[in-house]
Amino acid sequence: MLLSANATIAPEGLVLAICDAESPMARTSLNREAWDFGKTTPEPLFGYNTFLSREMEQGHGLCWILVLWGVYRLELRLHTERLPRIQKHGTLIGNTVTAPRLRCPSGRLVIVDVESSATATPTPFATIPPGDYAALFEDAGIEGQHWDLTNPSQYPKHEGPEWIVHLAADR
Repeated sequence: MLLSANATIAPEGLVLAICDAESPMARTSLNREAWDFGKTTPEPLFGYNTFLSREMEQGHGLCWILVLWGVYRLELRLHTERLPRIQKHGTLIGNTVTAPRLRCPSGRLVIVDVESSATATPTPFATIPPGDYAALFEDAGIEGQHWDLTNPSQYPKHEGPEWIVHLAADR
């Protein structure tokens, strides 16, 4: 493994994304655009998810839904060779992207609280070499252990992460 980084966050919304700081998914209008698109469909929530799934299909980011608010830890593992086999794949929004790719033109990864994207600044996460990456989203299955927390300082030091994002350079 080339790099490992983690962040502990307390999102205001229930939709998170990891993307490059220069990605279209990091734009402040993302949530509004997704809802505007959703309103043009018979099922607005389905349309919202479809909009975000399309962003992922283009490699703009990885996006998932939280069950409840809380404090969570996200880890990044950048692999030098290929992606590892993992125990439990996490569910990305829409559950349609089966082999996600992440385009990183700047290499500066951020975590976006999608529902608060108009007012919240993306959380800096890690710096990796610019390029395109194959990705895996791993779910540790412990999200429910930290729903009662409200501040990242409350997160137990030796617990987590809830999710691990694995990246390997596309070859």
